[in-house]
Amino acid sequence: MLPPRIVVELDAPCRTSLYGRFEVSGCIPLTNSTAVEGGVFTGLTTSGTYNVSSDCTGSITYTAGVASGETQDMVIVSGGTEIFGIDAVPSTTATFVAKKQ
Repeated sequence: MLPPRIVVELDAPCRTSLYGRFEVSGCIPLTNSTAVEGGVFTGLTTSGTYNVSSDCTGSITYTAGVASGETQDMVIVSGGTEIFGIDAVPSTTATFVAKKQ
C-alpha cells in the first residue's frame, strides 16, 4: 500500500522538498520547494502517473510541470510507509527517500 501523503528529500546538486499524494487513480500531483546555488524557489508544481508491481517496485513518470519528461524508479518498503528511488535524467542522477506523513 502506498503512503497517502509523502514528503520527499532529493539528494542531488540541489536540495528539493516535495509534498504530495499518491492517488488511487494512479496520479501523483506534487508541490515542491527547491534550493539551487543559493536561490530558493517555492510553490513549483508537477504531476504525472505511477505504477507499482506485485514485488513493490515501480516507476513515476512526470507529464506536466517542472519535472515534465522525467522518470523515477522506486521500491516501496517498511509496510508501505517509505519509498526509496532513483531519478535518472540525461545530465544528473539523484536518489530520493519518500516517507509517509
